[in-house]
Amino acid sequence: MERLTFFFDGVDNAPAEEPPGEAPINTVFESTVADTLRQYLQPKDGLSLTNAALAIISLLPETPRPAGLSEEYPILWELCVNAAEQIPYHHVCQMKLARLVIALRHSPKITATYIWDQSRDIKFTSELYRLAETVRDIYNPAYSVHGSDEKWNVEDGKRWVNTMAFYAHLHALNGGMLSTLCTWTMGDAFLSTASTKYDALDCHISAAAQWILCTGQNIFSSILAPEEEDEESLLGNRNLWTMDDWRRWKTGFAAAEREENLQQETRQLAKRSANLMEVLEATMVSV
Repeated sequence: MERLTFFFDGVDNAPAEEPPGEAPINTVFESTVADTLRQYLQPKDGLSLTNAALAIISLLPETPRPAGLSEEYPILWELCVNAAEQIPYHHVCQMKLARLVIALRHSPKITATYIWDQSRDIKFTSELYRLAETVRDIYNPAYSVHGSDEKWNVEDGKRWVNTMAFYAHLHALNGGMLSTLCTWTMGDAFLSTASTKYDALDCHISAAAQWILCTGQNIFSSILAPEEEDEESLLGNRNLWTMDDWRRWKTGFAAAEREENLQQETRQLAKRSANLMEVLEATMVSV
């Protein structure tokens, strides 16, 4: 595999010299993290996982301040998402990036402790501090039904598919993290996008396929054995999938595979997804 190149907006196009007193806050932090990601996200001969994690952790504050006050965290997560957008969905570095994020959660600097009930001294710890909030804040699907189709292009669609591959890998590695995004992506693919908007369907069906191909077994397991407790997901609300959802998605992928107006790559992803879903049902459901 060839080496990857990255462009980080605000870092690679920053002015060579800032006027005194006008340099953006955390410019050094942002550029250093971007360089670390560049060195780590290579198919071979890159920075090791441990060294990349330690390099990033060393730049973070000792203890996360109350939510909203630590500017480094949303900067870090936006850089990770920006990198994911530029990595082809099928590239090994998508998994490498997800592993780096998961490695970071083991540091106390990436967790925040909140008081739930002070009278009983009940607290809870939030790992991957502000990741969910950042992902939600920058959520902006290509070919969004809420926006104008004219502003999107094929390249935007590819970047969105790449991003969904990253989120799906995180879901697979962290036991259901960001599951709400899966629900939204499946909705874009099979519910809200008009059947004749083929550019949009190419994007959304390919994005939905990433959730099945990267973490389909985890999704199906959560359908077969849903959690009993009413826990909240990292995005603030919990989505319970059902077998009806699963089979509706499978039907949608099968239909996409037969749709001649879609790109061949999209149809192949849809076929692989439908086939995998069949296999998971056959092997994981007791007769």
